[in-house]
Amino acid sequence: MDNDPHDLSRFERRRSFPSEQLGINAVIPTAEDVIVMKLRWLAVANRGKDRDDIRDVIAVQGDEILDWDYKHHWTNEHKTRELLDEIRASIPPID
Repeated sequence: MDNDPHDLSRFERRRSFPSEQLGINAVIPTAEDVIVMKLRWLAVANRGKDRDDIRDVIAVQGDEILDWDYKHHWTNEHKTRELLDEIRASIPPID
């Protein structure tokens, strides 16, 4: 991790999930931070897998659950907002 402001924010926002089966606490990033990270990687490497992952996270989590203000803040900072909007618009509505 470097001193990138988003990296600092995403590490503060991580969630801990206990696993009794494994006897450990798994620490994972929030869905919003996964999306922001994948957008940054997509902007640099243009991997289709990152685009698919972003679509999947948005589709599974849904608009009501995700913190769009947070994502818009960081995607505006990293100049990936257009990519986010494009990917979000490509997701068909789920009835």
